[in-house]
Amino acid sequence: MMQIAGNTGALGLEIFAYLCLAYLGKYLDNRLHTKPWLMYLGLFLGVAAAINALVRVNREYQRSLKQDDEAGPDRR
Repeated sequence: MMQIAGNTGALGLEIFAYLCLAYLGKYLDNRLHTKPWLMYLGLFLGVAAAINALVRVNREYQRSLKQDDEAGPDRR
């Protein structure tokens, strides 16, 4: 269960890192004069990666709950 708590805690940092792609896109837009296309691309990729991370953590949590249920009340 501690592993799930660690993964969940790291999720916020992971989402922050992914959304930094939008700011990287904005920076590149200013450098390459392609406003706003690279920012949109970075935002899209960041949101997609963040959703993927949320789904991953949710699956791990569901798997952990299932294993706890199968282990029975004595092993909790």
